[in-house]
Amino acid sequence: LPIYCEGDACEDSLAAWASLLQTDRTRLHAADSADTLSPLPPNEHYWPRRGGNARMSSSTPFKAPSNFSAGPSWVWKNELDEQVRHSPLIDRDWNVYVTTATRMRKFSRTGDLLWTWQADPSHGKITMAPTLYNSTVFAVAGVGTGQSHVYSIDLTSAKVNWVKTHNLFLTPDANSLFAYNDTLILPTKNVELNTYSDGGCNKLVALDAHDASQLWEYQLDDLVWNTAAATPGDGSLLVATNCGGVVKISWDGKLIWKSGTSNTGKFCSTGGGALGEDGVYYTEYNDPDATILGSQAVIAAYQVTDGMLLWNMTFDYEGWQYPAVGRLGGNGPLAVVAAIGGITMLPGKDTDRLEKLAELAGIPVSLPNAVVAIDAASRHVLWRFEEQPWNSLVAAGDTMERFNRAAGDPLVDRVCVPDIQGIPLIAGDGTVYASSSHNGDLRAMRDVDGNGVIDESEVSVFSTGNCFLNSPSLAPGMLVAAPCWGPMYVFLD
Repeated sequence: LPIYCEGDACEDSLAAWASLLQTDRTRLHAADSADTLSPLPPNEHYWPRRGGNARMSSSTPFKAPSNFSAGPSWVWKNELDEQVRHSPLIDRDWNVYVTTATRMRKFSRTGDLLWTWQADPSHGKITMAPTLYNSTVFAVAGVGTGQSHVYSIDLTSAKVNWVKTHNLFLTPDANSLFAYNDTLILPTKNVELNTYSDGGCNKLVALDAHDASQLWEYQLDDLVWNTAAATPGDGSLLVATNCGGVVKISWDGKLIWKSGTSNTGKFCSTGGGALGEDGVYYTEYNDPDATILGSQAVIAAYQVTDGMLLWNMTFDYEGWQYPAVGRLGGNGPLAVVAAIGGITMLPGKDTDRLEKLAELAGIPVSLPNAVVAIDAASRHVLWRFEEQPWNSLVAAGDTMERFNRAAGDPLVDRVCVPDIQGIPLIAGDGTVYASSSHNGDLRAMRDVDGNGVIDESEVSVFSTGNCFLNSPSLAPGMLVAAPCWGPMYVFLD
């Protein structure tokens, strides 16, 4: 039990945990045994942020349904056809929070709509992933306004505790608000630097979680795409830049070390980093020395203490996503699981022209997509799964009908243009969940026989028909999957 106490305080802490174990016995689950209890610490949640935890590892000790043949237990139909850019959040009571460009909805475990919150329309769109923290959900709006509007929202009632505005520029990529140690880490951009791309952040701003007052800021020397910070819990933060750089800073905004490649002056990938339980930070990016058309995914491992490069591997496909890191089962190896493949483009005449030219040249479009699991210690490829190639430069669901709708309305999402997949999700029983940004298939896979191949009997598929931008989310006995477009699907044991 994660108890930190001295003297008489220990008796109170132990009594509190004993009470929790007794009263919550029916709702606590374990990864590998229903008889072993794995309670959450007080004020913690099952899937409070993108990446699932403070390490951004996209792994969890819990397990969820992995056979999709019976279909979802319930569905939110998304009647307004809003875009869902981020993984739904799951609190300690199995309530689900799904966020669109202007709204957040809370559902019960069984699908009852508990509340709907809507941001002030004058505050612009929400493109940053929200986060659960204690009894609050924090959200940020402001894309298109030149400002950041930070909301503190009560989990139970959806009452706005406060909203604070800062003159901080938000970018349209899928960044994540990070809440830890009573501090909010807000990814923003200094628009006078790194002007080679409209997206990507190059500045981290720390805000007090009690009132959003600014504590400090740190200027990065390169862009971080879809920014998602991680912490080992030692008073530091880690972020990975888009061309393979890694930065570790202290909790008061001072540089501790910097490693890898950065400040290249060009855009390399939408990848990032995840922190393993082994004190190693794993990154995914495209080789900055290659052209975009000839990009190759690089997976690299950095020692958290000093930034030393431990190893790197290059793959035949491109790297456009954050990796996941976790154990493939309770006694399984610590694995880095990465999505690699070809990225899609905006719908429109230019893309149509490229597809026709490719067909005339006898090389029709065929975008690959794969999931690869790597032993973190030995670098041995444990298994690799190949999705069927995607014969389009446009992701499923990114239609011209959506692209053309309300083109002048800054609050309406028109296109997703996702990465190659959502971040892979590693469950406690070793199941890996993959969400395709090409065809919209949700997969649960596990190499049961250990032969290094994901056989047909070892994968379950649920087809949504709409591309994913981010991963599914998991709580004990619950999997929640929300593609960019269309319904949200919830699978329950």
